[in-house]
Amino acid sequence: MGSRTPHTLLLTLTAILFACGSSSPDDPTHTQGQGDGGGGSSGDSAVVSAIPLGVYTCLEDESGGFLNVDGGSGTITLTQTGTRLTATYAEGSAAPTVSFTFAATSASSATLDPPGQPFSGSWVACGGGQTSGGGIADPAPGTATLSVTGGQLTYDATTLFMSIVGHSLTDIESGCQAASGSTTITATFTCKKS
Repeated sequence: MGSRTPHTLLLTLTAILFACGSSSPDDPTHTQGQGDGGGGSSGDSAVVSAIPLGVYTCLEDESGGFLNVDGGSGTITLTQTGTRLTATYAEGSAAPTVSFTFAATSASSATLDPPGQPFSGSWVACGGGQTSGGGIADPAPGTATLSVTGGQLTYDATTLFMSIVGHSLTDIESGCQAASGSTTITATFTCKKS
């Protein structure tokens, strides 16, 4: 699970580029106050997302926990109700799914809203250490609930990026502890339309 700074940097740069865009008055998603001198702010009117809906196959880059220790992939199913996007993440048939709600900030980006959404997953390590026979046992992943305090969806060309960050764990499985000693857990999902 080494550091994957280029993915995080790409996501951050992409989010900045697309979050700063505005639409023209001829654009059907344009509303008064979106950078046209209409006197309002972007918070005064609804932003419409143009991110393609459907199922995406994703790879993960995560630090601070044990999510997806088997190196497999998951899926994000993206749906929309009004200006709200819901990203439902699933990692195999045995793992529970989790849904996050985002508010569109531009045609190609959205921000987690509200903060504090729960994400139960393999965020902690259980056991490990020296065995009775003198060997070393690897810790196994255990479950806990991460309070997701921030997140971003960004769509660029044919790729969907979802990044989440959380700072506190609750409901930690008995006999387990936070994986890295850090109180911050981040996960970035790089996804292609299935």
